Formats: sequence, structure tokens, C-alpha cells
Amino acid sequence: MACYFAAGILILITKATAIEDAAFWNKVARLELDAGLDMRQNLLRAHNVVLFVGDGMGPNTITASRIYKAQLRTTGRNNPQEAPESSFLRFEKFPHVALLKTYNVDKQVPDSAGTATALFCGVKTNFKTVGVDANVKLGDCESSLDPAFHVHSILKWAQDAGKRTGFVTNTRVTHATPAALYAHCAHRSWECESKMPKGAENCKDIARQLIEDEPGISINVIMGGGRQCLTSNITSTAYDPIDTWACQRKDGRDLINEWEMRRKSQADSYRVVSTSKGLAEIDFTRTDYLLGVFANGFLKYDHEIDPEVTPTLAQMSAAAIEILQKGENGFVLVVD
Repeated sequence: MACYFAAGILILITKATAIEDAAFWNKVARLELDAGLDMRQNLLRAHNVVLFVGDGMGPNTITASRIYKAQLRTTGRNNPQEAPESSFLRFEKFPHVALLKTYNVDKQVPDSAGTATALFCGVKTNFKTVGVDANVKLGDCESSLDPAFHVHSILKWAQDAGKRTGFVTNTRVTHATPAALYAHCAHRSWECESKMPKGAENCKDIARQLIEDEPGISINVIMGGGRQCLTSNITSTAYDPIDTWACQRKDGRDLINEWEMRRKSQADSYRVVSTSKGLAEIDFTRTDYLLGVFANGFLKYDHEIDPEVTPTLAQMSAAAIEILQKGENGFVLVVD
């Protein structure tokens, strides 16, 4: 995966009590330089990995978010303590940052299936394909069945290393970005069988791959939306409508129940939850596997949610860590 890399140390000066003259900026530069010179190479092996994925989180979005967050705390340049433009998001103060070039093998402007495959698997691929290399063309079911064309993700590598794994998302658990963690599919839209064309009968939809195949079977924590892709005959409500843009399962199967039956047959300690209230009631000390599906489609934005029904991304992440951190060999968690 071709990349541009940049590294730097970002120092936050929050209390500017004097005019921002040459002396002020020279001091900022000196602090950044000193911090960079104090950096030491870390040769230790990571025990736990948490990977945050902000879809569409490019420089423009980050800049707007940084300024807006600071404006919520201050009145801008009328406040002598901090100007919004000079603030930093927490991750911007990490000692190393990188910029990645995003494109698909066959498209200059990519989609999230191909970019997630590149991010999680290290292999760029074709537009709208997921978990496969460029030998698989968009919509070509037969070629996607060839194991030689499958690429494996950081979750598979972690499982091979004996680590616990999980992902949480405020999209559907079968959506393109999380699908790259476990699925091998010729089209990102094949989240359930009703979106698959004639001639693709030999291929499993993405939801089935999550529930029936490795590495999906062995994922400890799965949380997000997308009930309509996993379960047939779901109910639409004003708060939780069916997503007409996405796949809706119609084959009569209930993959959430099938996941539960598998866990029960293997005598695993597990929980299945559908509300934030149910999530809050879990005894994490007695839970090794968790499936939480909280919406038919995407989860609502934080400012729109009913806190009794829909958990925030932060709440799901905290719950996931409670379960994953019990593994002796560490864990990998993806937050999307």
C-alpha cells in the first residue's frame, strides 16, 4: 500500500498571555524541536492494538473539528486563554502522524470497501470489492471464491497470534469498512442475499460470512447496526426505520439467533444485546463473546439517540475493552 509518511511532535500552548509575536512563535518552535530531540525509538512489541477509523476523516474534516471543539470551550480570539485555531485534537499530539494516499487499483477516487481492505489487509484492490485482491473484478462471484485471491486482515493475524479480537461501529456490522475485517466479497453491496444477482448463488453474502466463516466466527466482540441484513422479517419503527438504501434480508433466516446457537453449542460464555440498557447490564467478568446489534440500519448520531436504546460509540468501545482485555495474549479492537 503506497503511502506518504510524515512525523512530528505537536506542542499545545493553551495560555497565550502576551501578543503572538516573533518571540512567542520562536518559543513554540523551540519546544517542538526539543520534544523531537527527546524522542527515543520504541522497540517493544505491542500487546494491545486499538485502531480508530474515521470514514472521510481527511485534513479538511479534522481542521473543522479541531476549531469547532475549541469554540465550544472558548469565545475565540476574544478569550485570551486560547484561540480555536491554535488548539489540537488529542490524537494530533501523538509523537508520530502519517498521511496515506487513498485510491483503488482501478479507480482514482476510491470507496471505503477498497480503502478498508488496504488499511486492514495491506493490499489495494478494485473499486467496491472487499477482502480480495485485484484479480477479483467487481461483481465476479466465481473469482472471489478462489482462496488464492483472498487477503487477510489484522483481525485474522491477531487471532493467529492468540489475541482476542473485536470491532464496534456506528454503521452496519456488514458495511464496507467493517466487512474488510472478515469477508471476501466481489461487491460491497452483497451484505445480504437480497442484493445478490442471479449467477452469484455460490457466493455467501457478507452477513453469512460474519456468522458462518473464519475469522468472523472467532471474533469476540461485534457491535453496531445492521439488523435488517442479519434477520428476516424485522419491524420498522419511527425511531428505528428500515434503511431503504441498504440490503434487507428476505430468506427467512435469523443470523443473530444462529450466532447465539453456535455459542451455546460450544458452551461459550456469551451475551446478545439489542439496547444500551442491555449492554449496561452485562457482567463482563462472565462474558467472552458479545454480539450487540442496536439498529436496523446505521446507529443514530449521539445527539439524536435515546440513551435507553442506543449506545454511543464510546460506550460500545468501553464495553468491548472490558471483554477483550481479559485475554492473556492481548487484543486488537477496531472502532469505526
